[in-house]
Formats: sequence, structure tokens, C-alpha cells
Amino acid sequence: LVGDGGVVQEAGAVAWSDGSGAWFRKASQLRAGRLDEATNVDLNYARETDYVSAAFAMVRRAEFVRRRMFDFHYSPGYYEDTDLCFTLRHAAGLRSVYQPLALVHHQSHSTFGAEVEERVARNRRHFVGKWAAELSEHMPSCVAAAACRPPMKRLYTHLAATRLYAYRVLWVDMILPEADRDSGSVRTLTMLKIRL
Repeated sequence: LVGDGGVVQEAGAVAWSDGSGAWFRKASQLRAGRLDEATNVDLNYARETDYVSAAFAMVRRAEFVRRRMFDFHYSPGYYEDTDLCFTLRHAAGLRSVYQPLALVHHQSHSTFGAEVEERVARNRRHFVGKWAAELSEHMPSCVAAAACRPPMKRLYTHLAATRLYAYRVLWVDMILPEADRDSGSVRTLTMLKIRL
């Protein structure tokens, strides 16, 4: 989700344990062409995320209707998209995935005026009441976590944004395994499959 001047508004989002949210890598500057691959390494791969904004979410219509669409309590806005993503994950076993190849230009907060903060606070209370058990498994927000201070803040938010993965394996080798070319590659691929 990109605003004026190519500034990232959202690249997936984190839901903290207190129900507050954080847009992953908000305010990162997009660059033209392939420079993004080198400069915005956090933005250039598909990954599971807690939620995505309804401004650019894609949901199968049948599933959207089956889950009764947006919870009307949040109408006319704020937290309805977060609630939908939680519903799809916990009730239907689906995932919210940030897709870096999707690009949507968005004018932030153009729908509501001065009542934004009040609406966000009201809807957050409802969201926390509805999802308290699930939120208890999430990381604390940067306001509450001492680990989320410079110089560790970037790492902390990255861990929070990718916490849905149980573990990762980093395999370092001189070349990519090519099982059709050598026996060492067959062994390497077998070892990776065992670990995964």
C-alpha cells in the first residue's frame, strides 16, 4: 500500500498483544526499478502477516460471505480488516499473506476527519475483547517492550512481523544443490528435507 511520493503505508501489519497494530516498514521509501531488491530487503518477499489493510485485501467471495463479511460493530471503519484476517485465520485456517508484487496507491485517512482517534480506540476495545486469547500469544507492543528500543527496534519489529513461522533454516553452501548433477547435492537436499 503506497501513498504519495512512493512512501510505503503498509507492507503487511503486526497485531501486538495489547491489540494495537503496527504497519510493517511504514514510511520506507520505494525506489524506481530493481533498486528495491537491494535496498528494501524486508519488502521484497511474500510472507505471512497478522493482517493486511482492507484497502488492498483479496478474499474469496464465498469465504467472505460465509464468515459474514465484516463485523458490523466496526462500521464504518478501523479494525474491520484486522478482525476479518483474524477470523479467516482462526475460524477457517486461512492465512493473510503480504505479496510484494501487488502495488496499490492509497490516500491515507481520507474517509474520516477528526473522529479518527475516538473510532480507533472504541474499535480496538471491541477487538481486544473478542480476540484476547489469541492476542495473549502475540509479542508486546514497542510501547511496552524494552527490547523494542534502538538499536534493536528494527530486529524486534521484524521478528514480530515474521513470528508466524515456527522456525527457519539457513543453509550456506558454495553452490545451489543440483540433484541431477552430483551425489553431494542429493545428500544436501535429503538433509534439508529431514530438517523441514
